[in-house]
Amino acid sequence: MICRPGPHHRPYPHHRLDIRILLLSVLLPGFLAACSASEKTAPHLTITEENGVTVVTTTGGMPTGSPVFTFEPILTLKEDPANEESLLARASYQFSVGDNGWYYVPDLRLYDIAVFDSGGEFIRRIGRSGDGPGEFRSINVQRVTGDTISIFDFQNQRTTLMQLDGTLIEVIRPSEGGFRIGFDRGPDDTYILEGVTGNDDGDVGYTSYSVTIVDSAFDTIGHFSTATVAANMLSRIEVSPGSFSTLSVDIPYAGFPQIAHAPWRGFLASDGDSPDLVWYDYRGEMSMIIRTGLDTRPITSGVRSGYEERVRRSRLERVRERGTTPQPLPDYPWPDACGFFGWMTVDDEGWIWLEDIWTGTEEPDKLTTTFHIVGPDGRYWGTAELPAIRFAFAKGRLMCSVEDPETGAYIPTIFRVVPAIEGVSYP
Repeated sequence: MICRPGPHHRPYPHHRLDIRILLLSVLLPGFLAACSASEKTAPHLTITEENGVTVVTTTGGMPTGSPVFTFEPILTLKEDPANEESLLARASYQFSVGDNGWYYVPDLRLYDIAVFDSGGEFIRRIGRSGDGPGEFRSINVQRVTGDTISIFDFQNQRTTLMQLDGTLIEVIRPSEGGFRIGFDRGPDDTYILEGVTGNDDGDVGYTSYSVTIVDSAFDTIGHFSTATVAANMLSRIEVSPGSFSTLSVDIPYAGFPQIAHAPWRGFLASDGDSPDLVWYDYRGEMSMIIRTGLDTRPITSGVRSGYEERVRRSRLERVRERGTTPQPLPDYPWPDACGFFGWMTVDDEGWIWLEDIWTGTEEPDKLTTTFHIVGPDGRYWGTAELPAIRFAFAKGRLMCSVEDPETGAYIPTIFRVVPAIEGVSYP
């Protein structure tokens, strides 16, 4: 999500009503459908064990009908035109909520963090642009815990811990080599290193993404890696100790290997070409297999044309933002059927959100994105429709920046997650 206008283009408060109307027009139909649909009971879950690993399988037919959740907009963060400091140049979608209910929003253009109270009123900014302690060249809030905020700086390759008033606590750098895209503390004096490396497998070049868990001495405890091999359209995911899978998939519709970190539980892995999900603990050992029961779908000429139109629009958008030259669409080796998940995340309540890889393909102009919903116990519940923009979860709320229809600027907006069917609860 790129905020194209600068700070002086930010909407004034009377535009907030337009935002709410837009959001309601997107989300209300699903809510009404949920209210009018017949009640359905919780899907049946079968729990077995294979080689000492718990396997959970949703059985008895896939749930259909009403959405699992709807999303009610409850707050937009208030920027004051009279206070230039409160104006966000480019708000990140990935903002966080503290135990005090305050919101911490990275400004991706000014490289600091804007702080708003629980009512959305601007309080202060912490951090600033630069290379010194407490300064940033890129900014990603990892989490707010108690009175501490953890921030990863990709450009400076370090994590900074600060008090919530901006007082510097500590700057941490990975002690081992390699280019890092994430560096964070884990449980029991461990660290989690995320990295990207270029590799060569014979005549084939590829880029791999890795997650390594190390102890306080930076000795490796567990390691996960995924790689997409663009030259011959292969993807793979490997985990050590043990092995998750090695696979061959066709791009774009077989999905992509992914790893999601849930601080309270471990790592969730998907090979992108299977409906199964696998949980690993902080030693890289398999702890649970989730068999969702989802099915592949055939790729028709209509689906292909819809996908190509979406890619074309995306490339034109990048051209407008960066001033580059549009590149021709690759001649993909189209498979007969697609994979499953375009993106996955785990919220802080333990719910798993799996983006349907078909989103925006059959309907390029669709304003919402379909997500498959899996509960904390591995039970598949059905789907939910979310705004077709990037988002994050924190403290039981969904947060994203929503485009103002008049100005084109993006406004940080908070949603309440509302259960829409019997048997589902959410804080």
